[in-house]
Amino acid sequence: MATMTVGAASLQALGGFCLRRPAQSGAPQPRGSRILRGSVEAGTFEKSFFTPPAPGETDRILRAARKALDAGRRLRRDARADGRQLTPVERGLASLTNAAVRVLEELLTLARLNRGQVFPTYDYLAQATSLGRVTVARALHVLDDVGFIVRQRRFKRVAGQGPGPRYEQTSNVYRTFLPQAVLAYLPRWM
Repeated sequence: MATMTVGAASLQALGGFCLRRPAQSGAPQPRGSRILRGSVEAGTFEKSFFTPPAPGETDRILRAARKALDAGRRLRRDARADGRQLTPVERGLASLTNAAVRVLEELLTLARLNRGQVFPTYDYLAQATSLGRVTVARALHVLDDVGFIVRQRRFKRVAGQGPGPRYEQTSNVYRTFLPQAVLAYLPRWM
């Protein structure tokens, strides 16, 4: 029976993976650029996804988001003072920021102007809101978690050389909502 050190055993188990660099073939990817998980081909679902907002709906959602921002601050302050843990819905409200409300305001403006068809790029939202691109991405993630927006990633076919189709990631599409979970934390008159 042979004895082996822990280091030698782990090196053997990994097959020397840490010491070798993976081979790179240099061949082009068959699909072109990388497509993110959960993406849907552009032009296949938009008719059922987009709906024009009802009159006054965008203003009502924006007012509710601003009140939810205040409610989240209150919840965070009260939970800190009482030493209690926030529920998942309360954590979502507490994560709302001024930047998230500003991005939602821009999405609602686009929904109003384009009859519900909202598909801006991150760069457009960053320029329109005077925020950084990373801040816009973070704000969209927060809005999606709270339930104010639903977003769907898209990709499109592009012309390429060689056999097989090529794909490219394109802008996301957005739809705005007033989440029912938020209504409990808003003033009764809303």
